[in-house]
Amino acid sequence: MNRVPISVIAAFVLILVIAAFWFVFALITALGLNWSFEQTGNFKWTMVGLAFGATAVLAALAVLMGRRHRLAYYLTFAALTLLEVTAFADQMGWLDLVALLVSLSALGLLIKDRRWYLGAWHLKTNRISIKSIGFQPGLDFTSLYNDLKRGSSSCKLMTTTRSPIFTTSTCL
Repeated sequence: MNRVPISVIAAFVLILVIAAFWFVFALITALGLNWSFEQTGNFKWTMVGLAFGATAVLAALAVLMGRRHRLAYYLTFAALTLLEVTAFADQMGWLDLVALLVSLSALGLLIKDRRWYLGAWHLKTNRISIKSIGFQPGLDFTSLYNDLKRGSSSCKLMTTTRSPIFTTSTCL
């Protein structure tokens, strides 16, 4: 059985903490409790929309990362990097520093566990990879598979490999 590393769980939790931070910020700003946005203008509601958007994006990416979705890894990496860069665009308070440290920690854990996130994108754990069966571009697996289904081949053992792009079968 494949176990999920503790650092992957920690990264998941940290990303959800960052999403919760943005959600609380959006609520405080929308309710008018943030003294920086006391005026009721378009800027306040733009900030609320952006904060709710960041919450939704980070929560969705965290869920997809838990499923080991390859694109989600890269998008999460980009989103956390963007959050860190934009943290320096405003005045840096103690709460901004805490958010920056949490974001940096999550980013560091993503880098540390990149093999876990990216290593299983092409096959399930109980299947044989295309590299291990010696896939050759000119080899026609479809006709071999059809022969095996009809029973017209002398093959005794067949393996099936499924990737996000195609499915191949071969005779061992």
